[in-house]
Amino acid sequence: MTTHLFLIIPNNSGSSLCQKLLGTSKKIAEFTNGREGPLQTGYFGPNTSDNNTNLFTQIEEVIRDPSLYDWEKTRMNWTLNWMLSNPDAVIHLEKSPPNVLRMDYLYDNFPNVKFILMVRNPYAVVEGTYRTLLRLLPTATLDQVLIHTIKTMEFQKSNILNSYDKLFFKYEDLVDNTAITVDKIQSYLGVDDIDYSKTFKVKTYNSPIVNMNDAQILRLGETPGMIETITNYFTQHEDIIKYWGYELI
Repeated sequence: MTTHLFLIIPNNSGSSLCQKLLGTSKKIAEFTNGREGPLQTGYFGPNTSDNNTNLFTQIEEVIRDPSLYDWEKTRMNWTLNWMLSNPDAVIHLEKSPPNVLRMDYLYDNFPNVKFILMVRNPYAVVEGTYRTLLRLLPTATLDQVLIHTIKTMEFQKSNILNSYDKLFFKYEDLVDNTAITVDKIQSYLGVDDIDYSKTFKVKTYNSPIVNMNDAQILRLGETPGMIETITNYFTQHEDIIKYWGYELI
């Protein structure tokens, strides 16, 4: 039976890297155009782009509204796409950050489901999310990104505590201990041909697997007072940050 594998990973937390890494396996099918599930023709459900934001927690009620989905049609169309992409695949892969809010919907509407969950240093997440958001919405604010980042960490805590079949690792595990983490992924999925030696194009970067946290946090420091502003907000939510093993700067 085909496995349906969904990545439950927030914005700018390694989802694209993880997808491209998994896509090196001949047993795993991505979509034909390599894009996220909600951006495929034949998806019937809410999309952040339709709501003028990529901060999916801002439209939580929309994402969580079951009346807005037609999972039967979506499943049929996604399956056709996966089969066109790789007819020999035994695993069908989908990733989109709003999956953080609809893990239960995916579990209920696809057979033989597995999940991969990740979190990342929240300072790096804020930098990447804010920079991306400003390109889309020049009026976006840092406060919006901070609220979103903490909410995703809280949702991920709920997700990690549910009973679904899942594998969890941090972004830092993937980039700093790649061989060990890939072994865990392969064992979980029952594959043996994931190639982490390649160069991966992720957003504007084209490089081997490297830890981008320091560079992104350094970029935050180029704006006077930004790290202090972020830390002041994170201090109010230190419990969830420490839950995931991260520290305030």
